[in-house]
Amino acid sequence: MFNRTLPITLFALLTLSALPANASSPDRCATLGSDGYPALCEPIAEDLAWYWDGEVCCDAAGCELLTTRACATGTQTYSCEYATVDVFGNATCQFVVPRYCELNQDCRSTAELPETLPPQYTWGPFESAICCFNTGDCYPPEGGPCGGFLTWCDNGVSNSDGTVTCFDGEEDD
Repeated sequence: MFNRTLPITLFALLTLSALPANASSPDRCATLGSDGYPALCEPIAEDLAWYWDGEVCCDAAGCELLTTRACATGTQTYSCEYATVDVFGNATCQFVVPRYCELNQDCRSTAELPETLPPQYTWGPFESAICCFNTGDCYPPEGGPCGGFLTWCDNGVSNSDGTVTCFDGEEDD
């Protein structure tokens, strides 16, 4: 005799297993700050972002990997599309920002840098998000609201006035 519930049960199990694991978890990067950028996630350049699409347990101090079916008391489950995870299981959710030199036609080459930098520069070269304004001035976001637009700088120098000059890193031929 044929059991009619078996095919329906198998169909239901296959359908449920095809759903993303984070379908019910809120996106950690959906909460926006006053500047319109995700308040609880870190900016990263697209090709540096590690596609993760997983769940984390977060509280006010930060996030860690979801290692069981439920988060510990006092934490909440969130999903992250992009994240970095350290060796201790601490996770940092990320969102993608454009590169400075992809937005700026006048981006300077590192070949323009002198052998010895003048005292007003502090050579990083740092690789970090920067907050830029329509005036052309860029600053490190320092963990606060940007107020301008966030972009990624691959090779930057800090200027004595607190601004950042971003270079493309490509040598001119």
